[in-house]
Amino acid sequence: TYEPIGDVYLKGQKIKAAEFDALQELGTICVMCNDSAIDFNEFKQAFEKVGEATETALIVLAEKMNPFNVPKTGLDRRSAAIVVRQEVETKWKKEFTLEFSRDRKSMSTYCTPLKPSRLGTGPKLFVKGAPEGVLERCSHARVGTSKVPLNSTLKNRILDLTRQYGTGRDTLRCLALATADNPMKPDEMDLGDSPNSTLMKSTLRSSASSACWIPLVRKSSTPSSVAAPLVSASSSSPVTTRLPLKPSA
Repeated sequence: TYEPIGDVYLKGQKIKAAEFDALQELGTICVMCNDSAIDFNEFKQAFEKVGEATETALIVLAEKMNPFNVPKTGLDRRSAAIVVRQEVETKWKKEFTLEFSRDRKSMSTYCTPLKPSRLGTGPKLFVKGAPEGVLERCSHARVGTSKVPLNSTLKNRILDLTRQYGTGRDTLRCLALATADNPMKPDEMDLGDSPNSTLMKSTLRSSASSACWIPLVRKSSTPSSVAAPLVSASSSSPVTTRLPLKPSA
């Protein structure tokens, strides 16, 4: 369901997402590079999507992780379901969005910081899209708290995991999430869809890959599980953690 309640596990052990820098960045991208939301239907007593199902699944992931350890004590179900989004939106302002296009095969949001964060100073370009296309534009990857070159071995490992998620019994819908740490100024950007545009040539850092299951059922398109290779958010069908996480210093 879209119920934004769950636990995070690493190698079978429950962890606190707030202790991992990588999950704070993952949660930030899930919220800021997103035009959808979840809402609580009082009549049905159930959470529903507002917008596109895959985007809503990323919102659910961010709320389940609660990577900023936002208190939920005393909140009703509706209020408790949006605390992470509200927290992220106190840290970042979305200046503009570049919608998904056939050439880019990704969505990007240009965001400026409202307060200091672990992502560093200055504006960021948060990106999500098809894993092959996004990884092709990445020069580095986040591993724990480190930024490491995205060599062919690491790239192939990520793509192998993506293929595992995208095939088999559940056939998960996969996305890659990334950040441009030092994007160009908006007035210097070529925002077209051509191969030579700024967005196609911008250098990204891979943050994570995510996968969600949207059952192909006529009367329901509700994601029943949401996860990423860096983390598994518990649900009716939890996904095993695949890549190492290192606690924040």
